[in-house]
Amino acid sequence: MENNQEQIDSKAAEASKQVETIDAPKDLDVTGIKAPKKDTRHKTDDVMGTQGLKFQDFNLSKELQLGIYEKGYENPSPIQEQSIPMALNGKNIIARAKNGTGKTASYSIPLLEKVDMNSDSI
Repeated sequence: MENNQEQIDSKAAEASKQVETIDAPKDLDVTGIKAPKKDTRHKTDDVMGTQGLKFQDFNLSKELQLGIYEKGYENPSPIQEQSIPMALNGKNIIARAKNGTGKTASYSIPLLEKVDMNSDSI
């Protein structure tokens, strides 16, 4: 029994040493950023049927891009590809998509991009 526990502890220690790689743009310094574990769930076209855009295509700040990659997002989902550019251009959006397709990031990424950290007012 004790030997079995040692094997489990050894495997857990080995797994914690593994760092996932981040598929970030070459001009983004991701040194020191530890990516979360890859999402291995089956993905449907709701999430995978993209136009091939990258987060860098939205001209987001480097800091925001680093935060996005650090949270495990590598590429925008279809709902994000369609809504983020519109939101960044100040358009009002009504969007509908299934659970787990990235709706929250669709509005929070543009919201964070628009925050002026140097302003003391809302």
